[in-house]
Amino acid sequence: MNLADKMEREAHLKTNLSRWMEQHGTVLFDRSRSNEYVGVRIMEVLWRNEKWRITEVDGMTCRIERI
Repeated sequence: MNLADKMEREAHLKTNLSRWMEQHGTVLFDRSRSNEYVGVRIMEVLWRNEKWRITEVDGMTCRIERI
């Protein structure tokens, strides 16, 4: 498996995890911004008694961080 395949797999796993957190947690904050080039969405989710910030770019999750 090459690096590009690994990165794509990681991106899909992050996206699936963020969807799970959104569906089974409590969304505290959800803001989207976009222009003609890119769309960005930032959410804060309470999941398993911890706050998480999820950053998506063009529908793909690029960062999940505990806050």
